[in-house]
Amino acid sequence: MKKQYFEQLTWLRGIAAFFVIVSHTMRSAEVVYGPGDVGGRFLPMNLLDLGTFGVCLFFVLSGCTLYLSNASRVNNLGDVGRFYVKRFLRIWPAFAVSLFLYIVFIEVFAAFYTGNKEYWIAHFLTPYTTGDVLRYLLLVSDYTGPKNIFNAAYWSLPIEFRYYLLLPIVLMLMRRKVVGIGASLFIIGLLYFVLHHPGLIAMDRYEFFQLGFTFFGGVIIAALFDEVRWRMRFSLGFVLFLVCVALVAAIRLDYIALPQEMFFFSDKTNCYGLIAIVATALALYVKPIAIKSWMTDYLYKYGVISYSIYLFHLLFAGIAVLLVMRFHIYGNYPKLVFIFALIFVGSYFAATISYRFFEAPFIALGRKYVYSRRKVRAPTEINVKSTS
Repeated sequence: MKKQYFEQLTWLRGIAAFFVIVSHTMRSAEVVYGPGDVGGRFLPMNLLDLGTFGVCLFFVLSGCTLYLSNASRVNNLGDVGRFYVKRFLRIWPAFAVSLFLYIVFIEVFAAFYTGNKEYWIAHFLTPYTTGDVLRYLLLVSDYTGPKNIFNAAYWSLPIEFRYYLLLPIVLMLMRRKVVGIGASLFIIGLLYFVLHHPGLIAMDRYEFFQLGFTFFGGVIIAALFDEVRWRMRFSLGFVLFLVCVALVAAIRLDYIALPQEMFFFSDKTNCYGLIAIVATALALYVKPIAIKSWMTDYLYKYGVISYSIYLFHLLFAGIAVLLVMRFHIYGNYPKLVFIFALIFVGSYFAATISYRFFEAPFIALGRKYVYSRRKVRAPTEINVKSTS
């Protein structure tokens, strides 16, 4: 596998993080915080208010990149255990640090927030217990509840980690591609069956079952990569990706009406997930080109630190709203621009620090543990690791 393909997947991860930031900017700015204020609206940003699509992209990219980086390395139970250790060290330390910071910030927010407690941003005021902190740290909050405390973006973390628990089964079966792909399709079907029979497993929220097709869809398109020799031109792939984004925006804004009684296709999130699979396939299956500029370098770095951006961006949304109310930054464009700028810039620098001091050291620790146990030299490629 060549480096260029991995870079394009990392670019896509950065784009997904950007969609999430735009979406939460809009949720923070669309309400009125005081006399003379109006709900913030700006059409170009409204068209990019694609946070759910961004999360679907994250799931597809995780399945895709984890297959690319682990397909030949999970062959027995020992490898499975090492895979779990690596994934835990990859996501949990930065998450735990962010949770501690949100707990501190909640006290600040409660002291200074004077807006309507029904607003979306006021989820910081939701009461919690020590048991809730423990449930979030154990990544079981989607099973136990309560939802949307500390950080409304945390909902996806236990879901993704649970997909990690299932993935080694598929990877071991991938020694025969047909069997491995069949196993992926079986898991997708099983999860969707449980989704439509909620009495089988009682959960606080059911996205784990609904979005399984995104993660394992990513696994399937990665597994087919070496089998499919056809590649498209980068320019064509880029245009088709823009079509995907436009299609998602049209569905979200109801410019395209979904059929009412078509089971899977009647749900917007399901359609976002399917389009996310197509978008990831476009990034993976294009011919490599030599693109090197400040923009691609920045987008690559943004993709590398996208996990910490996802963790910390709502902290800056809360800070932005407090400053809006304190200094009366009211009006459509001033409020919207201010909130977006603070979230975008603040989360970027916070994520850079988080990646350097928490993500990267624990990624290195996980790699050191795995390869010391295997007693083999660690491979030198890093691009898949940094995006998974």
